[in-house]
Amino acid sequence: MTSPAPRVFIPITGRLVWPESPGLSLRNSFGESLDREWHGAELGFFESDRSAAEALTEVRRRGWAVGVHWPLVFKDPQQPRWFDSRAAVRQAGLDEATEAVRVAAGAGADYVLFHFPWPGLLESGVDHFAQGWCFTTPPVAEADWPPAATVAWADEVLGRLDDSGRAAGVEIVLELDGPSRLFYAGPPEGDVLTRLMEGRPGLGLCLDTGRLGLLALTHGQEPLALARRWYRQTSHLHLHAANWREHVNHVPVSPDHRASDGWAPAADIARELAPARPGLRLVLEHSPSLATPEELEATHRWVRNLPNQD
Repeated sequence: MTSPAPRVFIPITGRLVWPESPGLSLRNSFGESLDREWHGAELGFFESDRSAAEALTEVRRRGWAVGVHWPLVFKDPQQPRWFDSRAAVRQAGLDEATEAVRVAAGAGADYVLFHFPWPGLLESGVDHFAQGWCFTTPPVAEADWPPAATVAWADEVLGRLDDSGRAAGVEIVLELDGPSRLFYAGPPEGDVLTRLMEGRPGLGLCLDTGRLGLLALTHGQEPLALARRWYRQTSHLHLHAANWREHVNHVPVSPDHRASDGWAPAADIARELAPARPGLRLVLEHSPSLATPEELEATHRWVRNLPNQD
């Protein structure tokens, strides 16, 4: 018996790119055509309320599922600052998350996605920028957050998110972000992140295949083994190829990418997750311009044949 195929989503950010002449496709800002067999769209970071409304109208017209990658409309800071050193800013982050759930529910979204932990927590004495990390929001020194206090506060934040999401009927998806090792410290069956998510059915995890490779590289781990820790909690995959040796990211994924050449195991993760997590949302976070037309078509064929790939 074959496993159900994952639901493939297109990310739409900034604005829709309308065709300049008849016969051309409506596209997202990365250049990906909307005229493919998508199951849904992940909406976020629009340049205006009008751009967001236009995209939502188009997605609904096509009968696709809707997800929100918060913020729906671009703002600064881009994400709730749950780990800011100032208590008032942390509380504002919790209030913002409640508002995000309300907005997502009003849009008819199945989920709202936040980056977590946010802002990134940085270890002292480590040059994260040289490793390849880039922070859109100023990170926070881990020294400002003792481990016990960090875990206790994270527990409170996730409890609030779980409660608000379940009350609204909206899944809260956490995209693992930042280089902090605290959240995956411990054995694979009982690291901090796993323990924090246990007993919270309103929460799901998003693995980003590019960032996961960087996280593993940063801390000397094998990326596929690291990903496997969280398959049970994962409902969402941001799929794209990254090669931190060559400093390229958001490349359309290919099973021909080899770890020996510096590629993160994006195809391996997708191949394993698809049968393990029926109903997985798979968001193609790639830039078509980083592949030839033939390579892009091969990516789409490969993804749509999951989970029955060798």
